[in-house]
Amino acid sequence: MLHFRPLNELKLEPIMSRLCVLSASLCALLFTPARALALDPTEAGVINAELAEKEKAIKEEYGNRTIKQMSRDERKEMDQKLRDARQEVLEKHGTTDKEYSKGMVKLGRDGLKEAQRSEKEHATKLEEAKKGAQGGKDDGKGEITVQRGFGDEAPVVVEEDGIQVQRGGGKEGIEIPVGGGE
Repeated sequence: MLHFRPLNELKLEPIMSRLCVLSASLCALLFTPARALALDPTEAGVINAELAEKEKAIKEEYGNRTIKQMSRDERKEMDQKLRDARQEVLEKHGTTDKEYSKGMVKLGRDGLKEAQRSEKEHATKLEEAKKGAQGGKDDGKGEITVQRGFGDEAPVVVEEDGIQVQRGGGKEGIEIPVGGGE
């Protein structure tokens, strides 16, 4: 036959106090990350700028072609590179894709404006760093002057049969040997 003891005789007080401490610790662990994971608008802008830079580089690698212009294997390869680049940038900033997406949704209108401003600032910093890394190399985008014809204001030096001749060097448009011949 079963005998039941009254609750006050079971001495549950030490067990209950441990259970309360454990449940309080568990609640602290569950609810603290929600506040700690809130995405800062400036950090969101930095992440967005870096993601855009990586995406641009990968698309340039594939010749800026549309998806319809690529083969199935190229599309799969490009998609995998884009996913890896996204994962790399998010890991660099200590977040996951899920946390980043939730944080972007929770930013609100003012937070999104701040993130866009921060993204523009960081994008210009990345461009300046990229130009600085090139070390002043001429990228071929300098100004090119096109001269139409030649005259007294803009004489042209041309090399013909080993002799340099200046055309348009006089009022009559005569050719004046500059040098190089015997």
